Amino acid sequence: LFYSSVRFNFTIYHNIITSAEKYELPIEVYDASEARKKWPQFTIPDQFRAVLEKNSGYLKSELAIDTYVKEAKRLGAHEQFNTQVISVDNDDNGFVHVTTNAGTFIGKSAVITVGTWVKDLIPNLPIQPVRKVVSWFEAPKQLAEEIGFPAFTIQLGDGTHYYGFPANKGLIKIGRHQGGQYITKREERLDFDALNEDRTEIEPLLNSVLKTVGNLDHGVACSYDLSPDEHFIVDDLPGKKNIQFVSGLSGHGFKFASVLGEILVAKALNETLDFDLSPFLLSRFNS
Repeated sequence: LFYSSVRFNFTIYHNIITSAEKYELPIEVYDASEARKKWPQFTIPDQFRAVLEKNSGYLKSELAIDTYVKEAKRLGAHEQFNTQVISVDNDDNGFVHVTTNAGTFIGKSAVITVGTWVKDLIPNLPIQPVRKVVSWFEAPKQLAEEIGFPAFTIQLGDGTHYYGFPANKGLIKIGRHQGGQYITKREERLDFDALNEDRTEIEPLLNSVLKTVGNLDHGVACSYDLSPDEHFIVDDLPGKKNIQFVSGLSGHGFKFASVLGEILVAKALNETLDFDLSPFLLSRFNS
């Protein structure tokens, strides 16, 4: 389930409504009074609105990755894990050379999808690594998935955007989409609890809208590859049509992995694309 409530700043709310209308998605819209009746777990102010999409959900990332790998192997792909890629470049004959610490691999095309540290391979990309944290809190039974508590995203009146998932095994996972710390090196992605704000950044949500959440149990640190407009970059490497890259996923890319893979494979095989990639091209940052 997808739940969104917006106070004063209706950006997310209107984007959801517009998208649902354009793509004919079945949604239900509630005012604050109706939302409080449906989800009494939330303390919803009168200015809020809520949108429910019954056909949506959330991904179990480890299971999804394991499934992707197994299906790729079944279709003939070969894995080369625990291998450092040093460079990706063309030779004079148009073949791609992927140089690694385990040797050089040569092919007709390549795709670079390396996440936060993409500038190790493509130095001039306008990407900013950001350290982020996400936390798990003790949760009462009324926040559990088995009783129908939904995955949710909530935007407060100051524009801060939080997200969370229904509780499992007594813990609920919650994060803040904005914020974090700009970093330039891997060692700057400090473990959870290294900064005071790691423990406090969810407090505005817990003090206002989701008051039934219990004490912090634990948290982890991760990172975003942030683009200037926080939208994806999906393009060919400048001057190299047989080397594609995806970057700038900005913390919301995993759920699009399947369709991004479909696009990249089609381009590598020179098939006709049914997708308009113009909004995602690197050239939009030229100015």
